[in-house]
Amino acid sequence: MHPLSPSPLTSRAHGLAALVRLAGAGVLACLVMVVLATPASAHAVLEGGSVFDGQVLDTPPEELFLDFNEAVVSPRGGLRIFGSDGERVDEGGTFQTDDAPDIVRVALQPDLADGTYAVTYRVTSADGHPVNGAFVFSVGAESGSGDQLLGQVFSSGADRPWAVLAAIVRWVTYAGVLLAAGAVATVAWMREQLDGDDQPVTRVVRRAGVAVLVTAVLGVLLQNVLVGGDGLASLVDASGLQSTITSFVGISAIVRAVGSVLLLVGLRRALSGPVALAGGVVMLTSLLLEGHTLTTGPAAVVWGASAVHVATAALWFGGLVVMAMELRRRRRSDDPVGAGRLVARFSSLFTLSVVAVVLAGAALSWAEVRALRALTSTGYGWALIAKLVAVLPLLALGTWNNRKLIPALTARRRRSARGGSGQPVIAGGSDEVADRAAARDAAWATLTKTVRIEALVVVLVLAATSVLVALQPAAEAAGITGAFSTNQEFEGLGQLSITVDPNRAGANEIHIYLLSEVGRPLDIDEGVTMTLSQPELDIGPLVRTPTLSGRGHFVLQGPELSVPGRWEITTEVATSRFDVASTVTEITVNP
Repeated sequence: MHPLSPSPLTSRAHGLAALVRLAGAGVLACLVMVVLATPASAHAVLEGGSVFDGQVLDTPPEELFLDFNEAVVSPRGGLRIFGSDGERVDEGGTFQTDDAPDIVRVALQPDLADGTYAVTYRVTSADGHPVNGAFVFSVGAESGSGDQLLGQVFSSGADRPWAVLAAIVRWVTYAGVLLAAGAVATVAWMREQLDGDDQPVTRVVRRAGVAVLVTAVLGVLLQNVLVGGDGLASLVDASGLQSTITSFVGISAIVRAVGSVLLLVGLRRALSGPVALAGGVVMLTSLLLEGHTLTTGPAAVVWGASAVHVATAALWFGGLVVMAMELRRRRRSDDPVGAGRLVARFSSLFTLSVVAVVLAGAALSWAEVRALRALTSTGYGWALIAKLVAVLPLLALGTWNNRKLIPALTARRRRSARGGSGQPVIAGGSDEVADRAAARDAAWATLTKTVRIEALVVVLVLAATSVLVALQPAAEAAGITGAFSTNQEFEGLGQLSITVDPNRAGANEIHIYLLSEVGRPLDIDEGVTMTLSQPELDIGPLVRTPTLSGRGHFVLQGPELSVPGRWEITTEVATSRFDVASTVTEITVNP
């Protein structure tokens, strides 16, 4: 046995310690997702329908439909209507037509009795995110409390445990795909430098492939639970499962499962063989088949940048895991020259990937953020900042390894026989030589530690990514690439929801919704004024009276926002003959 070779017990101890560190990072990542994960803030937004919240109809409808701002997919029970006793009054079988994919319909039982009814909906947006909501309407006259009925048939927080679990499954999916694909590609890239036993890496890649296969199945099941809204009962909903499997989420999962099977089959022949490499490519491709890539434009830029981004992430994560394992082996065999060649080869790949990820990241940020204000005013923006903060240390550590540690590690040193203590004896006893040896030993330890730290940081970056993909892109949330919408407190009343559509200089529709503390429309039908001004250009104040459009819902149509820039909209509501409640909303109108 080589003098520096550890015993099997020591090897297992080192392996266990590394596994514990990786598991610890995984637990921390999961805690991050538990804190941040919420039901997805998706692109699809309910724009209207045959009834609106709080409306009182004179006659009972025979059918009810909801209209969304984009094409959606509804399961068979995606649209449900409940009576005041909590029993369903729809005929079941939510349906859509090919010429109106943005409209969801359901037939109602004939001759509905007078009273209050609750509408709940659950659909999937074009990017695969589940969207749900609820409201009430009445026939003839209201009966009982609408809030109480909604609380009985719909709970906005019921999906949170499933959303957290889905975020964790996404993290495992990303980690497994990137680790497996990246490790296989790294081994192929550094085949000449990796002249040792590749079985340890093969075992890690095989476990990652199995994890990807399992999470592909779990992801489909969880998506069906989130869309179906029936908890565990959704798992046996055949029609719902069929709808989920044929959606982009299901197609992505199927492609990912096929890729994992290819990988596992390929590993039986060679770690970096063509079949295993093909499996890695297929798994990486599956990540592009769902999420923001499908709905963010321009498509060519977003798809290209996303592909580069995913490939780079795989090379970093999988490559760092391979590097950590191989450097440990080289250190045990006291092979600094081999380690130096290994790191030099990986550094060339790292340098290329840095350039690629900077360009791809800039393209994606432009497509999904568009303006600096969107970074600090949206959840997506803050999650992106957190991801960037985590990525920067990766770049710094990689540069430091290449410029500082590798030269110290490969410094020439002569060794002689070892003493009885097992410690190296420096030939000649020269203090200078001894200092070089000590410096090189320190470089070994530091290099191994920094590579492990880099791998653990990637784990946390993946946690931020798993949250990021469930959020609405910052440009949309901030109204930069479309309508602007925000909710805010309205002291003295409750809440104010305001939407400016299309939020471009010229004619716009401004919708304001006056809501209670729990989000129900207030019974206000007059005494509302809006004042618009742009202080920087000394425009206004322009005082306008919006038109009543529904319970607590007022609309202003016109060319008032004719100049791009930052505007202030002051909403005033007369609460009595002498009292007025007011609040100011700041928006940025696009050119």
